[in-house]
Amino acid sequence: MSDNGRWQFAFWIITVLSGTWLVGLTYGAIDIDKTRAREDIRIEKEIREFFISNNIDHQEIKCDLAAIKTRLGIDRR
Repeated sequence: MSDNGRWQFAFWIITVLSGTWLVGLTYGAIDIDKTRAREDIRIEKEIREFFISNNIDHQEIKCDLAAIKTRLGIDRR
């Protein structure tokens, strides 16, 4: 059945090629996951900065509105 080891040689060639492909696929998936994690962190920072900026703008609007109400003589809450 072995015919001078041809089938064994073919088996090992296929095994090595499949193993190499699987390792490459695994490292590719890991690299994509790391890239995605970095992107998620960047987006999280941008959203946090947006909320901080939005909060500052909101506070300024509240102060301006309070000043306007005071000038108009409207009761402040």
